[in-house]
Amino acid sequence: MPSALVTGSAKGIGKALLLMLAGQGYDVAVHYNHSQAEAETVCDEAKMQGVRAEIFQADVTKPDEATSLVTQVHDTFGRLDVLINNVGNYHKTTVLAYFLNNPVLAFRGGATQIALRFVISSSERS
Repeated sequence: MPSALVTGSAKGIGKALLLMLAGQGYDVAVHYNHSQAEAETVCDEAKMQGVRAEIFQADVTKPDEATSLVTQVHDTFGRLDVLINNVGNYHKTTVLAYFLNNPVLAFRGGATQIALRFVISSSERS
């Protein structure tokens, strides 16, 4: 069965996207950073649609945690077909100021790009 990871899927748009995918038959990875109770509720809602659903906690603004999240989801489901990045590190600053203060993220793409590179490389191995 195909699987999907939606970051920030404990609430809001992420929850709606995750439940839509569950309704289409995807096994789903419910991700949260601080909203564990909400993630558990969403997980139960997804399971009621007849799919496998698991909960994962990570701060995806940290590259090591983002990479670990994608690895854990892939290992749990044996594959990862869909990755929807619904959250990120939102700073109240200008884009220029952000990248001047975070040159490594500007160059390497941050946690989202690290996770995406993993997904692409693992799908090429499958």
